[in-house]
Amino acid sequence: MSERLYQKFHPQEQYSELLGGVGGDDRLDQLDLLAQQDSGDPHYAGRLLIHSDQQGKVFDISTTSLEELIDRARAPAGDQWTTILPGGLRSLVEQFAHLARLLVFLAEQGVVLYVIPPSALVLGSDGRLRVRNDRIVVDLDASIDEMACRVAPEILLSRDPIPFEENQIVYALAVLVHECAHGSPPWSGRTAAEVADRLLSRDPGYFISDRVSDPPGLSGLLRDAHSPDPQLRPATLRGFASMLDAVRDGARPRSRRNSSVEEGRLSRRWGRYFGMIVLLILAVWLGRSSVEGPATADLIRSLSSAMLARPLPSHAEDVPVHSLGQTLLDLYGEEASSLRSDPAVQRQLAWVAIRAGKPRAARLAARFAFQSDPSRPGPWTTLGIAALEMGDLGGLVELQRSIELEPLDRFDRWSRGAAQMYLLRYSSAARTFSEIAEQDPEDADAWFHLALARLRSEDIYGAADALATSRRIRPFDGWSDWLAAEIYHARGMDEEALQLLEEATARFSSSAGLALRIGALWGRLGDPVRGRDWIRRADAQRMTAPRREWRAGGRFVEPGRDHLMLGPPAPPE
Repeated sequence: MSERLYQKFHPQEQYSELLGGVGGDDRLDQLDLLAQQDSGDPHYAGRLLIHSDQQGKVFDISTTSLEELIDRARAPAGDQWTTILPGGLRSLVEQFAHLARLLVFLAEQGVVLYVIPPSALVLGSDGRLRVRNDRIVVDLDASIDEMACRVAPEILLSRDPIPFEENQIVYALAVLVHECAHGSPPWSGRTAAEVADRLLSRDPGYFISDRVSDPPGLSGLLRDAHSPDPQLRPATLRGFASMLDAVRDGARPRSRRNSSVEEGRLSRRWGRYFGMIVLLILAVWLGRSSVEGPATADLIRSLSSAMLARPLPSHAEDVPVHSLGQTLLDLYGEEASSLRSDPAVQRQLAWVAIRAGKPRAARLAARFAFQSDPSRPGPWTTLGIAALEMGDLGGLVELQRSIELEPLDRFDRWSRGAAQMYLLRYSSAARTFSEIAEQDPEDADAWFHLALARLRSEDIYGAADALATSRRIRPFDGWSDWLAAEIYHARGMDEEALQLLEEATARFSSSAGLALRIGALWGRLGDPVRGRDWIRRADAQRMTAPRREWRAGGRFVEPGRDHLMLGPPAPPE
């Protein structure tokens, strides 16, 4: 096989023509020009480019080569990503999402990069990935053996130049993500012929598996992005960036939801139409819809990450939205909405809509779930929260109904706890979360919410114990750091609270809701200047800053949102 490939392989002819179509050596000049432009926009993608003349530092930010960090992370006695970067692999996945958007920007400017070597990327002391212009433009003619494992298979195996498709860059970027997670590219080899041999025999030298469990959705997404079949990869870089954001937030996005390795083999063997007929006959024979299989279970798992994307809401505080909500709606909203007769899908979709800031859509999904089984707490909780988010006081009756109903599964228990938290019944919520934690002692979210409920019901030491368990299970979490600092402050340990806030600063920018609470805590700890700065960050998307009413224990009320008048009013702290 290798000898035959060597005889057929002509990289000089193939890649000279290929690169000529995308700008050749002019790409470096174009990259430097883009790096020097200052649009005045803080979100300008070119800010992640490092000019060829800059070495080792970007302004006052020190940088380290990603190649060096990969070596450190995979060494037997080396550092893991959690010690290299706050937030570990989750934070790195977020940076690769930013890198994907940079590659979109470069392609729009006429700079197409088919290969992305790790030596061309640096990680700054601010936690951001940047691109070195002097190393990102690769001469494939001279380094085809070294770069073969980073090129899309259809490019490597083709004897003639092939049309450019964006999923080829998706493949190259996914190789880097895989290398960071696993220490090696998926289809690796010492020469181009050896890599091609592995691709043709479907025998990867190394491939990511369930060994990488955090973030849980990374394995499946990379398998899609590394597919030798271009049609099974994420089609666009923007879509791949959204999927990486979803993985960071705990979702499990897939580029082709109804495809699996086994289904692909069946389709190739018997034909696509025959497979569809067999599935239809089986569905009729079993008396159920054909979607009630692994694909639906996978969809439910993806949607289920929305409820706990951030702490469960309390009435009158900030709007309970999270970026994951809109991401999940974009990825799966149409598919989930079509499964109206499946209550398991609809009750999860209702929480996705709440996190996306769409309470009407949440009530619609909750009604479909309610119609199937009105005796379950889940639909009542989302109906009530969505109603009160729209100012409808009837939501109080629905939340009370949710609390009265007996939970039948884990989702029901979480729904009862969510209703109790929303109505500020923290003692009852603490008992609910204690039951959940007892049934699943490794559930970090259960221990976190138990700590939050205990703190707000003035069981400070019980809150500290519960949070210690949560942080052991899930370290380097910004929300847990905030709650730990709140507990320190409640115990009179302000020095420890200040030290924790300083150490965890990089993790507090993940959401506006977290930044808002950090700002309030800084103010109560005696640093109003820093507190106002964090609150300004939280309100950056608003035209005018609201006049909030601050209450004890980090609670606050947004203007116009206290429909139920729960809790005693208090002056700003």
